[in-house]
Amino acid sequence: ILVPSFVIETAVDPRRLERGADAGLVVFGDRVNHLALLTDGKEVRVWNQRRGERVMVASTPARPGEAIRLRIACIDGSRFRFAVQDTAGGWRELAGETDGSFLPPWDRGLRAGLQVTGADAAAGSFDYYSSVPGDDGLFAR
Repeated sequence: ILVPSFVIETAVDPRRLERGADAGLVVFGDRVNHLALLTDGKEVRVWNQRRGERVMVASTPARPGEAIRLRIACIDGSRFRFAVQDTAGGWRELAGETDGSFLPPWDRGLRAGLQVTGADAAAGSFDYYSSVPGDDGLFAR
């Protein structure tokens, strides 16, 4: 990521998510420090991993059966907001603003992308991924 503010988005297909796996978005500082917005198809969770210790920050039930759309917005390189799309097509924020100043910049910048966690062979399916500079699109349709 070459800009201080950005919005990333994806849609996870829960029907193609392996049992025991979580899939979604991650903002990665390094191997032991990152923030993630993940779903197992039943619940959407915000995770904070600092110095290897993973803590759940917030959770909400996921919409059953449909693609689960997720967004993370970064403001000024260190403040993060997380949202999931509701059944009416609007965006619902989880966790409020979260401090990400602990994320060390890898090669002078954060990395953002898709993540699947679980067993070694865990797999997930994503409909798309987008990354847009600026932070004004978190709640836009």
